[in-house]
Formats: sequence, C-alpha cells, structure tokens
Amino acid sequence: MNGFRGLQLQPSYSSASGDLLNDFYVPILSRAIRYDRIAGYFASSAFVSAAAGLARFVNGGGTIRMIVGVQLSHADCEAMLGAPELAAELDAVLAQRLSTASLLQDDMARQRLQVIAWLVRQGRLEIRVGVPSSPTGAPLATDHPENDGRYFHSKSGILYDAAGDIVAFSGSINESSQGWSRNFEQFKAYMSWKSESWDDYGAPEVQDFERLWSGAAMPGWRIVKLPEAFKRQLLEMVPDDYVVPDFDPAEHTTLEPFSEPDRGVKVVEEIRNAPATCTGVGLISAALEPWPHQLAIARRVLDTWPRSYLLADQVGLGKTIEVGLILRELLLSGRANRALILVPASLLIQWQQELQEKFCLDVPRLDGTNLVFSDPPRRRPIKSGSNPWASVPVLLASSHLARRRVHRQRLLNAPGWDLVVVDEAHHARRSGLKPDSNPNQMLVMLRDLKKHGKFKALLLASATPMQMHPRELWDLLQLVGLPERWASGDQAMARYFQQLSAPFNDRDWDFLRSMVKSQLLEADTPSDKRTSAALASVGLVEQRRIANFADNGLRQPQDIAKSKRLVWDEWLRACTPVRDRVFRTTRNTLRTYLDEASSHRALSSLSVRSAITSMTSAKPQHCMSASTAISVLVTRPTPLVATRGHGAWVSS
Repeated sequence: MNGFRGLQLQPSYSSASGDLLNDFYVPILSRAIRYDRIAGYFASSAFVSAAAGLARFVNGGGTIRMIVGVQLSHADCEAMLGAPELAAELDAVLAQRLSTASLLQDDMARQRLQVIAWLVRQGRLEIRVGVPSSPTGAPLATDHPENDGRYFHSKSGILYDAAGDIVAFSGSINESSQGWSRNFEQFKAYMSWKSESWDDYGAPEVQDFERLWSGAAMPGWRIVKLPEAFKRQLLEMVPDDYVVPDFDPAEHTTLEPFSEPDRGVKVVEEIRNAPATCTGVGLISAALEPWPHQLAIARRVLDTWPRSYLLADQVGLGKTIEVGLILRELLLSGRANRALILVPASLLIQWQQELQEKFCLDVPRLDGTNLVFSDPPRRRPIKSGSNPWASVPVLLASSHLARRRVHRQRLLNAPGWDLVVVDEAHHARRSGLKPDSNPNQMLVMLRDLKKHGKFKALLLASATPMQMHPRELWDLLQLVGLPERWASGDQAMARYFQQLSAPFNDRDWDFLRSMVKSQLLEADTPSDKRTSAALASVGLVEQRRIANFADNGLRQPQDIAKSKRLVWDEWLRACTPVRDRVFRTTRNTLRTYLDEASSHRALSSLSVRSAITSMTSAKPQHCMSASTAISVLVTRPTPLVATRGHGAWVSS
C-alpha cells in the first residue's frame, strides 16, 4: 500500500524509544500529498528542520501550509496597525530576525533552505504568523503590559494522502533546528481510520488548523502573512535551474550491511521496545487466547484511555479476563504505572492467581501488615507507620477493608492511581431505596476517591449492577462519568427511559432533546453496529433529521412515519451513558461461539443453561413496572465483536 495505512504507525512517539525523523517524519512525508503544520517557534533554523524529509514529499507534488509564532516590537505592532510608512520597516525587521546568513555556512542547512525556497517559488508553500493581540485585535509587542508573556506556542501537524486518509500529530515536537533529530521530544499520532481516537483528538486538530488559517476571530490572537522581505531572501537562494534532490541528507537512503550480531542486537531492541508502542503487545502476549468479546472490550477501553467504564457481563463471561488484558497492556506500554484492584475478600487469592497464571502479573495482595505475593512463601512486611496503600505501585486488596473509615483516609492520603478496579461493584449502593437513602460505606469510599482525584480511570465490574432500582445503576454510572443533564439525578435517567416507553406522539420531545444533546456533547455520536444498521434502513433526509435532533428537536412527531419510528427509538437508546459507558455481554454470546465454532477454546464440553429466578413477594413493590424499568434481564443476542454499549440494557 502506498498510503498511510501501509505504514506501521504508532499512537505515540518518543525520542527515548526511536528515531523520530526516520521512524515517523520521513516515511509519512514520503506518502503525503499535503502537510498542514503549526509550529510554535519561528526562525530560519526552524526551516532547516522543517525541510528535513521534505525532498520525497516535494517530488510527490505535496503542498504545505504553515502557521508559526513570532515576537513583535512596538514598531512592528504600529506597522501592522496599518501605518503605510512603517509597513516596509516591519518587513525589513522581521526579515532581519529571520536572516539565513549564518545557516548558509552549513551545507545541510543550505540544501534544506533551498527546498523551502523552491516550494515558495512554486506556490506550494504558504506561511502565516501567529501574534498576540488585544481585545480590539491590535497586535501586542512582547513587552506590552497586556501581553502577559503570551506566545503562539501550539505544536501540531496534519498530513493527507492520496487515498483521503489523514494523520494528525501533536505534542512537544517543534519545527526547530533541534526538534526532529536532537531534542527529547514526545507526541501523539491519530489516524482518521481509527475512529475512536480520531473523533476525540484528530478531527479537532484539523478543525483548529482550518479556523486559524481562515483568520477567524480568536480572542487574544491574530494570524498574519509572512513578510515579503523574507520571501525575497529565500527566493534569492534558488537558481533558475534548481532541481529538488530525491532525498534529504539526513535520511537513511541505503541499508548499511549489518553483521549477524548487529542484526541480533537490533531485533532484541525492537522486541524490548515493542510494548511501549501501544500497539497491543500486552494483549496478544497474554498466556491465554481471549474470547472475541473480551478482546473487543479491552481494545475499546484501551483506545479511549483514560475513560472509565462499567463491565457488566453476565456471570461466566470473563470480566476478570477483560480486566487482566487491560491492566497488562497499560503496564507494559507505560500508559499506567500505578493500579489498585479492590475485590471481595473471598476472591482475593483467586484474582491473584488468575493475574499471575494468565497475564504474568505478580501482583501482591494486602494481608494485614504484610504484602503476600502469588508464590505463598513470598511475603514482605509493611514498614511500621507507613501507609499500606502506598506500599507498592500495583496492589490487590479487599474492598471490605478499603471501605472501613480508618482505611478510607489512608486511601485518600496515598499518591493516587492511574487505574482503580472494583469487582462486585454492586455492593456500592445506598442503604435503602428511598430517594434520600444514605450511601453505604463502600459507595462513600468510591465517591471520595473520585472527588479527590485519586484515579485517572475507574473500571467497575458487576454482573448485576442493578438489582432493585435504577438508582443503583445511576450511582455506579455517576462514578464512571455522566454528562451534565444525566448527572442531575437518577430521576432524569429513569424519566428518559420512561419517555421511550410512552407512545411516540405523547413523548416530551424537548426533554428528550436536552438529554440527547447533553450526552452527545460528552461522547461521540453513537456508532455501534445495530444503530448504524438501523440508520442505513432509512433515507438520507430521515438520517439528517435524526442526526440534527439534538440541535433542532422534533416539533411534529406525528409526521414521522410509523415504519421509521423504530429507527428513532434505536438511536435514542444509543444516545445514553448506559450504551456509552456499559459493556453487557450475555450467555447468548457463548451459544454463538458454540454454534459458529468461532472460539479456538475447547468449548464443546461447556454446558450453558439459563434459569429464571422468581422474586419474593416483598421485592416487586420496590421495582419499577415492566413498562418503565431499565431492564438488566432483557438483553439482545450479542455479535462476535463487542462494540460500545455492547449488549447494553434496553427499556422494555
């Protein structure tokens, strides 16, 4: 493949683990047809680095738009305000600051500047400059009292290939003489064909660049064109018969012969550095072959890290496996260093053994004043007077212990964790079913951890997150994250699903619109397979009407044909934090594995049996009626590949 998809692109890059110029910049430029760049610092030396790797890009017909920062004097600002007698002076001053004289003594710098100059002459490179401005739009000098030390310091790049794919990157990398080859730099890369990260991070980079380039009003900033005097300086460097070279002087143009020992060292280094590429090495190197839904859920959590979720698979579907996959990949890739796993005391040893045997994670468990490892004889006493919750980076402990008041304060005094996992999370609930019922100690503990910012992401695992009342589900969703309107109280969530059970024309469409809008501002537009299939079944007009519902509402619901109302209902159910934040896989998935022989495990001996348990006469009075409940019993058959909100609750 000649496009970006043929490259082994990584989600993050660092000088510590690779050659940024030859691992990322040169390969992607060689396949790009357009390059939009925002570089914080602007000087001639920046162009030397900016031209690194451009030779192949240029020969492929690529075009560049660049926005960079520059510092202004008072005279510069007056000239920019339109004083005709000062305009030429501004050009001359900026051109002097961007002087190329000192760079021309270096052969590599001269060659790269010639590439830049040739692009300018061909009209394939346009440069604009970002400067700070006052509330009225007047440019501000560097030492102006209103400037407050501001500098146009954004750093990002957007590349396009001939197939229409886009790669955006952002981070510390700057178009300076040191950036691509000498400094310690780090940046993230987002690919347009990976929608989970693209919609959240890549697409906004594209939108930001277009807004800046168009000169749209921005409080505190102006974008101006590059001084003509500097353009003239550049053009003087290019002879009429100049031909762009085929490659950059710093590129690896040929493979030097390696001795066998050298090859071995290189392979070993690649293997050693592989986990840090965030490409799923931790997932595929686990000591088991996960079921498809387990792998799909793990990938979803990892692709949206550090987002919190509720893992609500039915019993026997492997929530522990999902957590182990996620934890292993996070630790190996370096995205997480500290993790706390809270499970019922009776499951501590089982969890520890599974983490060790299936994921090669030797996680100690907290046992009184000792840390006990998976090998029973190995135990380490905790130093007297120290905080046991801060004793090791990754800790397995009893949730019953953590919820005690004396330990709750020690938890809050600990440094905090990248990931907190809570098994049997339904134990975090209120002491009664009345609206004003107090939360129990476990729910208080989890709320305190969130309130004090003690974790980046929270994974709650429970096969029965709602046993008696939708309020129990709402309490757990509030811990993992709810949009503003949904977070106002469990009554709002219950009312939303009640409205979906009401006759189509009788619903409170203004209320539904406000709830949908709140959800869509928090998360992506629903993209699960069932919703996509439903939308595909109606025409473009109806699709636009549904997609614009959050903004325009639905004033005349009676105009919606009955044949299309099911599509509306499917989309409205998808626009909920229940679908967005909850993974629910049912035993029907196991039947699917058996029927289609899609699992490589020996499932032929597995017996799957469902049973309906009657509730006592005292319990139903606390439950919502079947027409209004958010059912945890009625679930749809699940496909082989889990998606966001996989098997999520549906209103009956």
